[in-house]
Amino acid sequence: MKVFRVIAALAAISAFAILVQTQTRPAGPAAPQVRPASGPANVAVIDSAAFSDDKTGITRVMNAMKQIETKFQPLRTEIRGMRDRLYRKLTTINYFMVGCYQLSVNKENYDRE
Repeated sequence: MKVFRVIAALAAISAFAILVQTQTRPAGPAAPQVRPASGPANVAVIDSAAFSDDKTGITRVMNAMKQIETKFQPLRTEIRGMRDRLYRKLTTINYFMVGCYQLSVNKENYDRE
């Protein structure tokens, strides 16, 4: 087994040496490539909020946004109802726990939309 490892190591070293010798070398010092100076870049800023403006916006974008609003309106009302139920339950828990410790429940924390 030791002989096999030695032979494998010698084969790997000799293969590496052959690969190193076959690499081509540059003929001389390479001249640096000179690039022309780049001129000023043109940069544009796009205000995508203007697309959905009622008066001057893109009609197709506004119609798509209205469709998305109507599609997700039931889900929004359901989430609001869940938030209100959670707030009521937390208020009830807070009311019953006043003797032990005070839970700080702010409705402002749960009114984020």
